[in-house]
Amino acid sequence: MNKSKNASPKRGRGRPAKVVSSDSTIVATPAKPRGRPAKIVVTDESADIVAVSAKRRGRPSKNAATPAKAKAVVAEKAAPIYTTGAAGSYEGLQMLVAGMKTPTIETWDFQYPGSKTELSIEIPEFTCVCPKTGLPDFATIMIDYCPGKFCIELKSLKEYVLFYRNLGIFHEHVVNRMLQDIAKACKPKSMTITGVFNARGGIQTTVQATL
Repeated sequence: MNKSKNASPKRGRGRPAKVVSSDSTIVATPAKPRGRPAKIVVTDESADIVAVSAKRRGRPSKNAATPAKAKAVVAEKAAPIYTTGAAGSYEGLQMLVAGMKTPTIETWDFQYPGSKTELSIEIPEFTCVCPKTGLPDFATIMIDYCPGKFCIELKSLKEYVLFYRNLGIFHEHVVNRMLQDIAKACKPKSMTITGVFNARGGIQTTVQATL
């Protein structure tokens, strides 16, 4: 007995079924992708861009960041480092300044500790952030000191200064915190730090702190 061409096709193992029409034209159905549907994962934490990648078999990695967690990390990195007070108030804005952790300032051994040597360091492109408005502040910082056994290592001082770039801090606190950190590092005989801040709102501020 001859089998009809319109008989139902046989389905092979693991392969999509084929449909055979009356005119012997073979039409293949679209192949079904194996595995589970693709999962959206964050590939770049520095932007709100997500990419689609195929999900691997097995349990997900413990280190894989979900989009919500990654966006929280992005927001935390982008936000200025300062505390906020009530609207229209300065209360609580600077409570953490005195105890916050800052980069280490390195020193080197001074071979003439008994001499009357005076050192002057000028930082003409200092920047920080206004804790009230979030706008950038610019200043020239001048460090004058008489070294004892140690002198300030300038590369580490540069990295220390960069710490203030996204920090919300008042002018008066900038100068006093720098004096605290630098004097602790190099233990000078004497030190004076002066900050000449650019005018903001028509008012120019100069702050000087002395050890």
